[in-house]
Amino acid sequence: MTGKECLSYYRGFKERVEDKYVKQLIDRFELDLSKRVSDYSKGNKQKLAIILALMHKPKLLILDEPTSGLDPLNQQTFYDCILETKSWGATTFFSTHILDEAQRICDRVGIIKAGHLIRIEDIEEFRQKNIRDIHITTKADIPAAALQAAGVNKVEKTKAGYHLTTFGKNGAVIKQLASYDIDDMAINQPSLEEVFIRFYKED
Repeated sequence: MTGKECLSYYRGFKERVEDKYVKQLIDRFELDLSKRVSDYSKGNKQKLAIILALMHKPKLLILDEPTSGLDPLNQQTFYDCILETKSWGATTFFSTHILDEAQRICDRVGIIKAGHLIRIEDIEEFRQKNIRDIHITTKADIPAAALQAAGVNKVEKTKAGYHLTTFGKNGAVIKQLASYDIDDMAINQPSLEEVFIRFYKED
């Protein structure tokens, strides 16, 4: 069975398939439908599966590791396609081990540990409530006890000053630091991967 024949076969199970949209998907993923599916690479099989899933503009998509086998350019094409599904009111659930994907396209994130859903939340709120890395450039001697009292979880001395790790809001920490001679300060938001690792390390 060729890619074209496969597409035609599955199309028979769908309602209201738009030819123009299907052609757009084929062109965007640059998939050669004249070849036999059995001769496709893993990436091309994945492209075909994505096209089959999207071609009828479903209201609900459930995808398992959808970018597996795709090169970076086709991964970006997939992200664009999924973001566009919002225009017709679609909801997408997908599992991924590539945490950057979740940050790029998800509105909400859930973490599963030992078969149980342990957290589900708006992705930005989820990140805001968790780890912060604060890099301080200073020659001042700042007592670790004072920082910990203000809510710092971890204090590391560096060549330039200090590296602080905090959880949650940093108002008290910044207020404490204001009493010292600080040359520079950078607060980095956590990546979803850092948050994910933290949850998996917890007992």
